[in-house]
Amino acid sequence: MGNPMPWSLVNKMVLVALRALQDLVDDGILDRRGLETDPLTELESWDDVIVRRLQPAINVPPSATLGKECSVAGTYYDPSTAVRAIIAVAESGNTRRDAFTALHELGHHTHTTPEIADVLADLPFDITFAVEDRICERFSAALLIPNDTATSILGTGTPTAADIVALAQSTSASRQAVCVRAIENFVVPGMVVLLDNEDVVQIAPAHGVPPPRRGSNQSNSDIVKKGRQRQADGDRDFRITENDTTFEYRDGIRSSPMYAQVADIGSGHLVIVAVTEKPPWADRFTLPKYDTGPRAPDRECRNAECGESFQAWTPIHDVCSEPECPACGRCGCSASHVMERVCMGCYLMQPNHFYEDDAATHCNDCA
Repeated sequence: MGNPMPWSLVNKMVLVALRALQDLVDDGILDRRGLETDPLTELESWDDVIVRRLQPAINVPPSATLGKECSVAGTYYDPSTAVRAIIAVAESGNTRRDAFTALHELGHHTHTTPEIADVLADLPFDITFAVEDRICERFSAALLIPNDTATSILGTGTPTAADIVALAQSTSASRQAVCVRAIENFVVPGMVVLLDNEDVVQIAPAHGVPPPRRGSNQSNSDIVKKGRQRQADGDRDFRITENDTTFEYRDGIRSSPMYAQVADIGSGHLVIVAVTEKPPWADRFTLPKYDTGPRAPDRECRNAECGESFQAWTPIHDVCSEPECPACGRCGCSASHVMERVCMGCYLMQPNHFYEDDAATHCNDCA
């Protein structure tokens, strides 16, 4: 499933990025208080970057760093492709959320410093942007949430959903920033999933497990349904736990079951803490869930001459909503170019085993 996330490296580079920012503050170039309270305005006064405020209806282009999607509604254009670096933020109307986005993109700018740039250049290409994005998330959260405040509320171990709600209520940071800060406390594999009022993932920082993608819908998860029912009943102070919660990735692919707890974090949003072992809300021993990778759905080839049962990790076809069969090479609508050919007698597309051998031009019936 690709290279693992080097979390120790991520944490080390966050400290490097924070030191680079502190140098700017010490030199009087940027104001720390301004960055914490209104970073967009503060960055607009800085000659090194151009700040673009975009309307929410405008699609923010992918981050120009590596052509990948950023985990927030913003983007950063490297100064190597422009006169100055450009930080663009799609304003949401929520100042806390926009502050987190702006500082996240500022985090990308700190990666132009040689120490961070050299480290990123040495990483395997398939994880370079993911590592950079995780650094930016934690860089932004560190600026918005004082460490003393986080430690006093979250403690030093894996937090519960209730702990994350308490941290959100105690700071002026966005829900996204609070979730990112919370993941730093995880001592077991797991993730924090923030859902908006339509069950769409806003952010899902993870530790040691693959998270659901930002923008994916998780309304089919039982724990989400239970949380929504409690909200519909007028309850805003619930803590619901489950031992077999799964999350959806794409094309029917789901995560393995995890221990999970959900809580209301305000404005119709839900926050879910999911872990593979030692859930902090449990008062008894729980067995680890070692199989924490995604699970592909079971499928059967639509080709009548094949009928192969398989699990598909490849994306489904837009037309027929079926993946390609690994045995015969067909999806639900395409003819195979490997396992069948046209008979020169009946002019029908026939599977290869209807012919005497590979050189035969007529199927067995016509021959």
